[in-house]
Amino acid sequence: MEPENQSAEQPKECDEWARCIYERAEETAYHTDFVIYEVAAIVWSANTLLLGFILEVPLVPAKQAPVVAAAIIGLFLTIYVPFASWFMKIGQKHAYSLCREIEKRRVPPWLHLHNPIHAIYPKAVGRISMAVISLLFVGVWMYVLQRAWICVRCIGQ
Repeated sequence: MEPENQSAEQPKECDEWARCIYERAEETAYHTDFVIYEVAAIVWSANTLLLGFILEVPLVPAKQAPVVAAAIIGLFLTIYVPFASWFMKIGQKHAYSLCREIEKRRVPPWLHLHNPIHAIYPKAVGRISMAVISLLFVGVWMYVLQRAWICVRCIGQ
């Protein structure tokens, strides 16, 4: 009598595990996007604010030295955004692939969510736009760094 109960309970238990894993993987994947967007928004806002302060600094060598430091910090912060995004996307890809695999094995095709989305969703659009914006900030910070460095070196001699 025990073996029959075990075999009858096992599919329900497997379905429950699959549902729980699916929900956690989906939640993880969604959370990843929110974190990436928050990091980008915070860093890009900080860059914009810092650039605004730098515009107010007079072209005096003693005052331009902190601008050099701020430009270096701005560069590192800007580079951090795509770098962090790349690392977070690794886990997100795995989470979504788990969702698609569970859908293939456990869910009727007419209830699939992630498989059809994966088939039609354009790949790398978000990463490309993030890279473009980050490159723009890198260019601006390189320009600020160059101009501040020239001011410090030329006038200071």
